[in-house]
Amino acid sequence: MKNKIIPLILTALMTISIMSTSVFADTTTKISFSDVSASTQDGAAIYKLAEKGIINGNPDGTFAPESFVTRAQLCKMVNNIWGFTEMATEGFSDVTKDKWYYSYVLIGKKAGYINGYDDGTFKGDNFVTREQASAII
Repeated sequence: MKNKIIPLILTALMTISIMSTSVFADTTTKISFSDVSASTQDGAAIYKLAEKGIINGNPDGTFAPESFVTRAQLCKMVNNIWGFTEMATEGFSDVTKDKWYYSYVLIGKKAGYINGYDDGTFKGDNFVTREQASAII
């Protein structure tokens, strides 16, 4: 199975590389994933983004690079890359305060790079499609 998250990670790294390095202060933390080797090209990209706080792994110490990315996870990555922090005052009917991604989605809405569906939902747990990722990025 091809890596699903790698294209998004590489896009994020390309975005970071064109930004001023002063945007990301050197606040690196030692990160370790049991299923990713930092000695590979993909692994090096994953570790770099994790050390900068743009992405994170799973509670069990894995990263799961073969996983798909959800709409909510992409919001978190985009907000972290661009430094968006201001939240919209109105959200989506299915994005409640008890969801881990509540603030990330409202920040993405305020920044203007996400829209919900016609029925007023966001569907943050759905996998992001290539078309959606392209539109957001």
